[in-house]
Amino acid sequence: SGIDRGGKTIAQGAITGFGSVIVNGVRYSTTGAAITIDDQPGIESDLRVGQVVRVEGSVDAGGTTGTATRISYDDDVEGPIKSIDLAAGTLVVLGQTVRVGASTSFDDRISPRSLAGLAVGDRVEVSGLTTAGGVIEATRIETKPASSAVEVKGTASSVDTVSRRLRVNAQQVDYSAAQLANFPSGQPANGDLVEVKGS
Repeated sequence: SGIDRGGKTIAQGAITGFGSVIVNGVRYSTTGAAITIDDQPGIESDLRVGQVVRVEGSVDAGGTTGTATRISYDDDVEGPIKSIDLAAGTLVVLGQTVRVGASTSFDDRISPRSLAGLAVGDRVEVSGLTTAGGVIEATRIETKPASSAVEVKGTASSVDTVSRRLRVNAQQVDYSAAQLANFPSGQPANGDLVEVKGS
């Protein structure tokens, strides 16, 4: 969806095409736009169909074209697949249930380009939209090298500031050696939306 603030638009959604970047039916010109991929500088060719991005810029009066000043992408979960349920169309990665559907874009390296092309233990990166129940409705899945770091985003629960552990859905996180950033109290709290990177 998009929010217009004094001529400035903030939109979030899955990329559906290029020739500029198309998000939520709007074709955004990327000329001069600052692009970040997982908090690192990037370029338009680093982006892929299905990735959920945040676009800042403006939209013309017709509502179908616009100009992006900033585009940012950050995946929802990255890590090894723990289980796959072909009948239900789901997989579990780092305790996060991921549901695939007809609109899920699979990386070219996944063959066949479906859930059937994946196996338990494969390292994947998932982008999507998270439901109120914590299920990630995948818009894109791609494979990653086995040596890549793991990453998960979600709502913190079962926070124990003494043992320095928390949970993100079914994934337990030990943050005793972690660098903490942007927590008002200096520590995570139940209900905080967190991004965890580690091993």
